[in-house]
Amino acid sequence: MKRSTFLLIPALFFCLSVKAQRECGPPKYMRQAMANVVAKGILLNDLSDMGFHKDVCMMGTYLSAGETVGFTTQLSSGVAYAFVGGGDDDVTDLDIFLYDAQGKELTKDTKTDNSPLVTYTPATTGSYTVKVKMFSTKTPGSFASLLIMSDAGYTIPIKTLKAALSDLFSMMEALCQKINKMGFLSTNNQWAMFGCVLDEGKSTQISNIRLSSSKLSAIIGGGDQNAFDVDLFLYSKGGTLLKKDDATDAHPVVTYKGSAGSEYTLKMKNARSGGEKSLIMSAILEVE
Repeated sequence: MKRSTFLLIPALFFCLSVKAQRECGPPKYMRQAMANVVAKGILLNDLSDMGFHKDVCMMGTYLSAGETVGFTTQLSSGVAYAFVGGGDDDVTDLDIFLYDAQGKELTKDTKTDNSPLVTYTPATTGSYTVKVKMFSTKTPGSFASLLIMSDAGYTIPIKTLKAALSDLFSMMEALCQKINKMGFLSTNNQWAMFGCVLDEGKSTQISNIRLSSSKLSAIIGGGDQNAFDVDLFLYSKGGTLLKKDDATDAHPVVTYKGSAGSEYTLKMKNARSGGEKSLIMSAILEVE
């Protein structure tokens, strides 16, 4: 029965409660932002039967005060969508805006809080852009997260969410113990973490990624308890394969130093998950 989900929300917060700025260290503040948005997503799923978007459904990044980050995705006509934002504990005002392909503002949430939410049912299928703005925070910058849900989306069990996020954060912490100067992607208007539910053997691509031209980027992957083999591929904007990690394991790592003005495409693949769907995660880090 879905109401039992409420009893499990504190457990998720406990698991994820563990600010680093962009520097290396335990990702405490990214965890806070993700816990904020995931708890709201679980509640929305419980109350409305909305599920996690059947494409990239989860994102996170570090934003300076006043900075905005956007993400363009395909929405289907007649399907109800919800865009749920969340900030870490220092965020005092986080806002969400939704635009159509022509740049027309469709809806927004600019209330003074750190948990904005907008809903929209498009009349036509096409590309839409959601933007998240760090309007104000107690610190020079903070972490923000975004969840995309729809009435045609997936229901993700709490244990799956916990497993996928804990797996990625544990991998980050292990890398930080070996590399002193490492942090999240610092390029403006770029998400640094992604999550997507994928069938076994399926993949998704995230385009228009701009990597640092002065630092080495390390892209790491992981997944939930069903993810036995996760692969990552990095392509140029023109489609040339630049780097890949398709070894048979659940923790791929791809390193690459970007070029100024260049854009890249990241492909995340669920290569093997025992025939089950799996929540696949990736994060883009930078090495000094």
